[in-house]
Amino acid sequence: MSRTLFKVLYIITAVAIEEIFKFSVGLARLVNKVCTQSLIFGTQQEKRLIDDHIVKLIIQSELSS
Repeated sequence: MSRTLFKVLYIITAVAIEEIFKFSVGLARLVNKVCTQSLIFGTQQEKRLIDDHIVKLIIQSELSS
């Protein structure tokens, strides 16, 4: 019997998650927008980790009115 090992990959830091929650106040639509835009930006910049600096940049430049 073979065992499959799973490795958990954390790509969004805990501090980034706190920033997302501060901005979104837990509203699913806003959480989704911030996360999607942060992941797109991170991919374009070839980042392996989404940190609070990326999240703040996304919130300030694209989502704040």
